[in-house]
Amino acid sequence: MFTLTISEKDFLNSEIIPNGPGYCSFTTQTKTGFRGLKKTVLQPTVQHRAAAPIVDGSIDWRGKTFEIGGKVKNWKVLKHRQGSIFDWHPVREWTWMGHRYTVKREDNQWMATIHASVSAVFTSRKSHVLSQSEPATIEFTSNVPHEDMVFLLLVLLWSEHKRLEKKSQTTDAMSEGISAANSL
Repeated sequence: MFTLTISEKDFLNSEIIPNGPGYCSFTTQTKTGFRGLKKTVLQPTVQHRAAAPIVDGSIDWRGKTFEIGGKVKNWKVLKHRQGSIFDWHPVREWTWMGHRYTVKREDNQWMATIHASVSAVFTSRKSHVLSQSEPATIEFTSNVPHEDMVFLLLVLLWSEHKRLEKKSQTTDAMSEGISAANSL
């Protein structure tokens, strides 16, 4: 296994750094507009762009697509929800190039598995007030093909963003409810 560390709190605009030599580092850059996110681009850093198997990827938030190595696929085609709509922790199945990955959240982590074996684990950032925060990390098994690794990076970034967005909406709704109750 090897680990990638996301250097910034804003993981959609950050550098993703490997824990050792021989692995590719990436950057994420996100363009936003009046209506929110437009596109997040995941690309190898300058020193890795010359390597032959390295491909770029992107998330088109408005078009609801992933693009990897020039292949564009709609999320509706790539993901399927498993279980009922009442499940507290939904499990999503994502398919890329014939590989089916199951992605689910447990504790503070997103786990991507294929055939019941773990391929990648995204650990969310842990913010601390009085001590240094722990950055988000992504661990990959060494047998994940590069294009699948880019796909899983996009899926895990997408999943974490959607989780934080939902959490923010819940917090905002609670704040509005408290404000409304206080004004009575």
